[in-house]
Amino acid sequence: MSAPRVLFNIGGFSLHLFGLMVALGFLAGTYAAFRGAEKKGYDKEKVADLLLYMLIGGVIGARVLYVVQNLGYFLPNPLSILSIHQGGLSFHGAFFGGAAVVFYYTRKHRLSFLELADILAPGLVIGYAIGRIGCDIYGNVTNVPWAVTVEGIKRHPVQLYSALAAYIIFVLLVERSKKQHFNGEIFLLFVASYSVYRFFIEFFRTASTNLIFSPAQYLSIITAAAGLLLLFLYKKYMPKQRGVQ
Repeated sequence: MSAPRVLFNIGGFSLHLFGLMVALGFLAGTYAAFRGAEKKGYDKEKVADLLLYMLIGGVIGARVLYVVQNLGYFLPNPLSILSIHQGGLSFHGAFFGGAAVVFYYTRKHRLSFLELADILAPGLVIGYAIGRIGCDIYGNVTNVPWAVTVEGIKRHPVQLYSALAAYIIFVLLVERSKKQHFNGEIFLLFVASYSVYRFFIEFFRTASTNLIFSPAQYLSIITAAAGLLLLFLYKKYMPKQRGVQ
């Protein structure tokens, strides 16, 4: 982790690159969600409300999971749990928090969770890709030609790896949505592809431990397996849903 990059200071207000890129990512994700919702006939105002709730649920989930994964630090410093501005969010936590909000929203308004999840998945990925560009977390020490120097040490630019992988996943989801077979296919494809990417990226950003894999990798194995299994089962046993437009 390096010091957060500050773009400028005005009257005591600091604009950090990470905050700017997250904001741009949220706007891009919102635009993508609106486009998808429009094609499916959803009201944009309802989608906007849902996105706001997702943002809140995602931030809470991201912080909670990060705190759980780092209890050794937070237990002696409980007040630091509230210091989100200093960093410390988990994308897995954001995903579960946001998904819980979508599930509750669709149950309350009698909407299709899988259809809405399909609509939101591409926007989530493009938002993640843009947000990652401003991330201040660098990878392991390396001598590759494209390494970045952080405090005099050459490291993997894992935020750029992550952004590139997310863009590829975004294109994959958009292209697959043109030939979608059933509700939930795009969402499950996102879950599986993100989990596979996250498993491999951890080798470039996680220091060696006594564990074979990092906690994020174990979680990625579970979510990737679940996503792929559900994709297989849905495609095999729900043929009547094929041809979704």
